[in-house]
Amino acid sequence: MKNEELFRQKFGKENEYSIYAPYRICSLGAHIDHQLGHINGFAVDKGIKLLFCPGKTENVRIISRNYEGEGNFRVSDNPKKTGNWQGYALAALWALKNSGYTVTYGFEGLIYGELPAGGLSSSAAVIILYLSALCKSNGITLSEKEVIELAHRAEHNFTGLNCGKLDQSCIVLCKKDNLIHIDMMDSSFENIPVPAGMKKFETGLFFSGIEHNLINSDYNKRTEELKSACEAINKAGGKYYGNVLRDIPYEVYKEFESALTDNQKKRCIHFYTENERALKGPGLFAKGDIEGYGRLVTQSGESSVINYEAGSPELTALYRILAETPGVYGARFSGAGFKGFCIALINPDYKEEIANSVREKYTALFPGLKDKYSCTFCGTAQGLGGIK
Repeated sequence: MKNEELFRQKFGKENEYSIYAPYRICSLGAHIDHQLGHINGFAVDKGIKLLFCPGKTENVRIISRNYEGEGNFRVSDNPKKTGNWQGYALAALWALKNSGYTVTYGFEGLIYGELPAGGLSSSAAVIILYLSALCKSNGITLSEKEVIELAHRAEHNFTGLNCGKLDQSCIVLCKKDNLIHIDMMDSSFENIPVPAGMKKFETGLFFSGIEHNLINSDYNKRTEELKSACEAINKAGGKYYGNVLRDIPYEVYKEFESALTDNQKKRCIHFYTENERALKGPGLFAKGDIEGYGRLVTQSGESSVINYEAGSPELTALYRILAETPGVYGARFSGAGFKGFCIALINPDYKEEIANSVREKYTALFPGLKDKYSCTFCGTAQGLGGIK
């Protein structure tokens, strides 16, 4: 049944509006947005769609094609964290009300994600969609910057994920056939067009077969390790350098690294080397060196395994397979990388061979995931579209 037909069946009317948010990949800048590092990324031509009708009452009612149950609440309620998929709509409501906006009317909506959850920014995307629907219902207009800020606030302060603004920024600001480079220190960004003469590339999204929920992963533990590393450096140096690593020069880190635990050292090494890769990558991309750019992506993946200690047995195995597969320019975990997806920049001339080889090798290692594993190839895409 088509989405529009299901909406009609559930709500007894046609949907008035739709809005689409693309998934995003972070090609470089893994795990460092919350430390205000540099990041690179693309929006891809798969994503999440919300069909909705603005409400004439305070009720919100949402159904999902991906998850069971139904979201029901009133915008006059005091939003409380739920821990399930419906909680993201409550997070959007909380962010608007907490920022001083008057929210009087709800909406009826059907939401549908084209791919499983797991490192493609699905949580940020759905929050942005719910924000858009609530704003439409209540005559609220937000700038791109405000959308990013409110969506980040919803995820960070309401759901409890200690994330940076990478996901929200890419979803809103990316352009088709461009690599985005964002400095998370001041939110400045540049979209770098694919140069003439660059070898063809596409993005491969390889789902491990295991969905994840970052709030229940080691994601917050890693951010706490980086926070405590900064505190230890400040204490050892006898002065305040900053509370994120971007504020602390590498030379200062090296001077006081003996004050850190082994885990703190590993996380810091990842930050400094990944930030350097994310600064170097846009220059290679602008010159059309997709192979050189891809090598940085694979190095990022290796540091995520060794220094950041993200991953799971399944995801690490999938990354290793991709890194050794002909036709793959570069590969790494997607998102926080504890479960979910690996991403790869690939030569589309090898698409079929890559798909067959990776499936065969991965499912031989994890036969129980054979029916859940998937591979999807994507092009780049425009960021958040307007309401239609």
